[in-house]
Amino acid sequence: MWDLQKQTREIKNKTVQLCWEWNNFSSDYSKANGVYPKDKDILDYTLSGYINSRLKTGFDLNSGNLSTSLMQTCKTFNKSKKEIIKGERSINSYKADQPIDLHDKSIKLEYKNNEFYVRLSLLNKAGMKKYNINSGFYFKMIVKDNSTKTILERCIDIDEYKIRASKLLYDKKKRLWKLNLCYDFENHSVSNLDVDKILGIDVGIHCPMVASVAGDYDRFTINGGEIETFRKRIEARKRSVLKQTKFCGDGRMGHGRKKRTEPALKISDKIARFRDTANHKYSRALIEYAVRKGCGTIQMERLTGITADSNHFLKQWSYYDLQTKIENKANEAGIKVVYIEPEFTSQRCSKCGYIHKDNRPAQAKFRCQNCGFEANADYNASQNIGIKNIDKIIAKELKISGANPK
Repeated sequence: MWDLQKQTREIKNKTVQLCWEWNNFSSDYSKANGVYPKDKDILDYTLSGYINSRLKTGFDLNSGNLSTSLMQTCKTFNKSKKEIIKGERSINSYKADQPIDLHDKSIKLEYKNNEFYVRLSLLNKAGMKKYNINSGFYFKMIVKDNSTKTILERCIDIDEYKIRASKLLYDKKKRLWKLNLCYDFENHSVSNLDVDKILGIDVGIHCPMVASVAGDYDRFTINGGEIETFRKRIEARKRSVLKQTKFCGDGRMGHGRKKRTEPALKISDKIARFRDTANHKYSRALIEYAVRKGCGTIQMERLTGITADSNHFLKQWSYYDLQTKIENKANEAGIKVVYIEPEFTSQRCSKCGYIHKDNRPAQAKFRCQNCGFEANADYNASQNIGIKNIDKIIAKELKISGANPK
């Protein structure tokens, strides 16, 4: 298992390297020929197919699992490529604790004698010969609650839930491997949603999320109180634990810094779990609000990172994770998700369209220097984001006025 984890990491990092090399080649080709190359014309494959052909030998991973790893890595690279080129984020790099990716056909659930079992295909033929394993890996599943049992029953009945690409990951705290089983089912779309009615979402520091429909005074708000209270409690605890490491007992003596700081690392895990739970809760509440409003479209900023002067704790909050959860739940409800460029949405007056940096005298306050409109800054931004093609509208307004709000 450890060998397969290392190989997964190597595959992902090599995939990123090949994606970056293709990106650089495409850029040079475009400069020389005035058009970007088509991967099939140059590589005789799609880019992902070419990478697969380069990496399919020399590893022990099941071919479907290997393909899943590189496809997901390519997708992640392409999604962040624009920010990488602009220098707004680093090239993706995968660490040693990578989960082992599982193709859906590598997973088979069984139910017998009132117990659930899973058979996993983890190795290719060369790997099975190398490790002297003649069949797949067979595990008894631990089912602790009825909801999990119901999900597994529906996954076994392929007419209800379909198993999709999943992950096998190592839980450092419990020192065991876990199966993160993914599945999907037919969307139960809400039929009375208007695709032309847009819910604009502003995600930021002062409030994790503010959403509204353009022209509507009503708004959906998640304030930062819950996060801030949790932050103060956890960071105070973390500082206390770190101070106590020099007085630690015999059980943590003589094992180096990692062992001494182990309690602090457990606190970091607690932060991650809280963040994941909160983002699930926030995204679910937002989608319910969108359905109540009859919005068939959600519009969000394409995030480029949190500003340097932001609170350190909130800088580490996974806004990308929050947006991903919103998008997943929106798809389940049949709501379209659109991303727009965020520039100047916080400086533009949602009433008259005037753009100026002085329109936002404070983090939470908006006051238009042209028409005098005053509002909560995040609400005003959400009003702008709720306008169709707002990024194009802003670009046109700036071109006409010749203004430079920066």
